[in-house]
Amino acid sequence: QTKKFTPSSEIKFNIPPPGPGGDTATIGGGATAGTCAQNQAGTLTLNYEDPSRETRGVGPTRKLTTTVWYPGDNAPHPLVIFASGYNQSPSAYQRYAQAIASKGFIVAAPSFPLADPAASNRVLNRDDQERNVNQVQDIKFVIGKLLVETQLVGQIDPANIAVVGHSDGADTALSAGYSSQKDSRLKAVVAIAPDYTSGLGSGPPLLLMHSDSDTTVPYSESVALFPTIQASPKYFATLIGADHFESVVGNSPQTPAIDALTATFLSNQTGGPSSSIEDLVTNQFSQFVRLQK
Repeated sequence: QTKKFTPSSEIKFNIPPPGPGGDTATIGGGATAGTCAQNQAGTLTLNYEDPSRETRGVGPTRKLTTTVWYPGDNAPHPLVIFASGYNQSPSAYQRYAQAIASKGFIVAAPSFPLADPAASNRVLNRDDQERNVNQVQDIKFVIGKLLVETQLVGQIDPANIAVVGHSDGADTALSAGYSSQKDSRLKAVVAIAPDYTSGLGSGPPLLLMHSDSDTTVPYSESVALFPTIQASPKYFATLIGADHFESVVGNSPQTPAIDALTATFLSNQTGGPSSSIEDLVTNQFSQFVRLQK
């Protein structure tokens, strides 16, 4: 019987960035892995392609190159799908993905073919069809592929899957959790700085985060959105004075709060140690976060 693994805030992985300092090996199936020292995390690049759906204006299939960050052991871990924002590659979110993986999660970020400038052949599209339909189907497809991925045998807990998204990727995450095409496998949704999306309903537990100083996607979008979603529990974390992008990908004063809220919420919802989101904010991040339930 396979040992049950749950994420723990006590688990500490020293996760080096890909590139210098880590070896790279081709491991078959078009996959490339970053190999690190024992007990550290690694990265894996998987060249998935969905032949059943077209990429509008590009080609007859959906190429979904997926970057995976995984802890450095062979125990089962919850799977977190990360949806990048528009005009961004998964590599832009490397720091954030590594921070979540270091807490005992496998983080997988597909390159959306019409949102990632590195994959789009100069064709980009962020309309509702792409964000709220096609990219949701991308997430479903990638989850299915990862659950049978030979390079991750025994490392994914199929009973505990979550989705996290930023900006337009947060729109995709919300649609994956609460729209008519939602994925019933999801145990939690984290949405950072989404646009208002109509027609959302009930679904898994939600953590919504948005800066009250966001000049790219107005804070009012999330204020209007939060009451329309039916989830229990659900939290709305206002990030005080943060910006839209650097607070997630970089190292702003609000960055540790975003990392800690994400990891704690995901742990609570995917079978890991349960700890109070309210206490976390009160005791550590009250200067940077206002929390609403």
